[in-house]
Amino acid sequence: MLKKLAKKIFIIVLMLVTLFSSSITALAQKDPVKMVNTYELTYKIAVELKEGEKAQIPLTLIKDNSIILPNEDFIGDVGVLSLWVSKGTVYYSIKLDIPATSFTGLMHITDLTSGFSGGYTPVSGFSGSVTTSNISGHKYSASLNGIAYLGPVPVAKTGNNYITWTN
Repeated sequence: MLKKLAKKIFIIVLMLVTLFSSSITALAQKDPVKMVNTYELTYKIAVELKEGEKAQIPLTLIKDNSIILPNEDFIGDVGVLSLWVSKGTVYYSIKLDIPATSFTGLMHITDLTSGFSGGYTPVSGFSGSVTTSNISGHKYSASLNGIAYLGPVPVAKTGNNYITWTN
């Protein structure tokens, strides 16, 4: 009796192993899918970007140089912030229509697939880049917040910007 039960259990285990190994083999033999890098930009409207294309986001004027309130909306077009991604690196470029001597800000990058934040990377200058972990198939987001200065006086700040892409 015990011998028959052991034989039945062995046959059931053997059938399960055969079933799982054949399904894993079938999955491994699928043709590879070619990935195409596309990027989505959200600034009032969503725009899909191809590899190397740039998104241009307007910069806003800081109206009163003597008082800066952190929750005030400073409206006015004084320049453009361009953001783009290439090979896992987020690039930015700032073109201003008013005089400015420097720009400082923080680039925030998040791996949306895993949920891990890359933290805030300090940036300075009117152009630059920040690298990501660049994991294939993962979706990422980035935004840049910063202020342009004329000497010690703030003159412009970045508007809302947020880009997403999949490596």
